[in-house]
Amino acid sequence: MPLAPLEQATFPFDIQHSWFPSPSRQNKAESAHRIFKELWRGHQDHKLSARDIQDTFFQGISDLISYREGWHSGRYWSVNAWETARKSNAVTNNGLIAEHVLPRTCALGHALQLDEQAAGDFVWKSSFYCMITEDENKALTRAGRAAAGSPDNPWERYKHDDFRIMILDVKDGAGNTLIPEAERDNLNELGLLEPWDAKYGMRCEVPLTPA
Repeated sequence: MPLAPLEQATFPFDIQHSWFPSPSRQNKAESAHRIFKELWRGHQDHKLSARDIQDTFFQGISDLISYREGWHSGRYWSVNAWETARKSNAVTNNGLIAEHVLPRTCALGHALQLDEQAAGDFVWKSSFYCMITEDENKALTRAGRAAAGSPDNPWERYKHDDFRIMILDVKDGAGNTLIPEAERDNLNELGLLEPWDAKYGMRCEVPLTPA
């Protein structure tokens, strides 16, 4: 199934133009990826510890790679986050969080155990985020899953005995999905993929603020 483009027309709520994918975001992500490989070599040569690398990885590498397809305008949305954005016509100032699906501590720890090519591929593939609500983020924390995750299927942390964070199978007007097939399979395996319904694509009328 073709992937829907990340552009304003795909979303029934407003997103700042500068938050969508751009050559600048892609270039920064590729630069961050190259820097990670240098840090990986430093770790393999016993010149850098994981702790030495951690802060740079969190802020200067993982974030830039994760946001290569935009910020608050990505492919993964919990049902609650999508509905919050749709009903408020906004993706900020309403408690929505761009949450790293595989926590960065887990991603770094796993990558440093791989060979150079596999480590680089893993970091590029595993650095992505999902828009969730503040309440969903708190549920992850209460369950001890704020920093715990599985490199094999990072979505596992969204399924718990006390809660499930359902991910919306967003489609555009042409029926193209936002979510790549491999991740749709991972979500389906866990029962976390919420089918698309036309109601999710309807823009809500936002009352004007009185003058």
